[in-house]
Amino acid sequence: MKILLSVFACSPTSGSEGGVGWRYACALAANHDVWILTDECRRRELELSKHLIPARMHVVYYRPAWLAKLPMNSATAYLIFHFWMASVWRLAAELDAKHDFDICWQLTYGTFRAPSSLWRVGKPLVIGPVGGGETAPVALLEGMELRSRFKELVRLGVIRTASWVPGFKACYEHTDLVIARTPDTRRALPKWVWDKCHVEQEIGGWPQPQIEREKDDGLNVLFAGRLLAWKGMQLGLTAFAGFLASGGKGTLTIVGDGPEAAPLRALAWQLGLDKSVIFVTRIPQTELFELYRQQDVLLFPSLHDSGGNVVIEAMSFGLAVICLDLGGPKCFVSPECGYVISTSQRSRLQVESSMAEALLDLYQHPNRLKDFSNAAWLRASEMSYDSQIERVSALAFSVLKQPGASYA
Repeated sequence: MKILLSVFACSPTSGSEGGVGWRYACALAANHDVWILTDECRRRELELSKHLIPARMHVVYYRPAWLAKLPMNSATAYLIFHFWMASVWRLAAELDAKHDFDICWQLTYGTFRAPSSLWRVGKPLVIGPVGGGETAPVALLEGMELRSRFKELVRLGVIRTASWVPGFKACYEHTDLVIARTPDTRRALPKWVWDKCHVEQEIGGWPQPQIEREKDDGLNVLFAGRLLAWKGMQLGLTAFAGFLASGGKGTLTIVGDGPEAAPLRALAWQLGLDKSVIFVTRIPQTELFELYRQQDVLLFPSLHDSGGNVVIEAMSFGLAVICLDLGGPKCFVSPECGYVISTSQRSRLQVESSMAEALLDLYQHPNRLKDFSNAAWLRASEMSYDSQIERVSALAFSVLKQPGASYA
């Protein structure tokens, strides 16, 4: 089979979107001829990794000419991506004229709000897995700085008006299959898209050899991720303080950096946690993997992650998980391997108290913690990256069997 795979982000050395693009491209190229379309900024990294590129993978770089000199960073990425998505179809059509693709697949970035132009190529089109429709209860925004709260409300408005974006209607009318990461994103799509939308996470775990953790007197709790307001660690710190106040013992390690680093350090000091909370700036993935082996619990109170790489990573190392019933993390955490804290119709204080109670329960019942650890490892084994790619690919290729698939 000949596949055109659009992976704006594609990196053999990173997680998140770039890692997804790379892993899917490599997995597909094991059995198919795959042409990947990726942004020009990926050229240097991929050329340095030529020895890792499968023989059946062909890499094509693209960037709209008028954006060629714009550097890629957190401030420009989505601007570049928007115009990249709108114009890449011309190059895709040229490639199709030469190679006659069986299917086009828009994979990364995985956001439903950016319409793909690949439908113009005239071949069956799959979009996803995509996220971006996940939202948090307004009650949980309480306590955020005004600027962060404003950003969250603007984001909510963007989600609700996504179908007004030029090209959105044409894109989804001509798409044969949409794969949503969460039911939230499926609901965010117009109802007329729902019949051709399936829900499936694209990421998976890397089950590690099981280890016997040495139990000390306290609970080793970890958070890893970008320090942004919507990652929820202002709730997590307050919950950890409640856990200690209720008689629990332990440490909380916060790994990451971002605009909320200073406010979180200040909050930890105000809560009297300066001796119980350890802040670690961003570290290489290999060091993070080593850190997982030293922890008991992942505390991940994110308000609207559509995936949650760190959740499935932590489970791969046998960590129990405490997360909210929002976004992607709840798709991974079963009742046997962690606590999914309810947020519906609940105040911020109630949610924080529930997280503190979950931490205390694991501290007071080490056998339960051990059971959760074993179950988390098994769950990650069932949802390995290989198995997730196989599930998603089977969905994607199902469009080739549909009589209505939009061949040219």
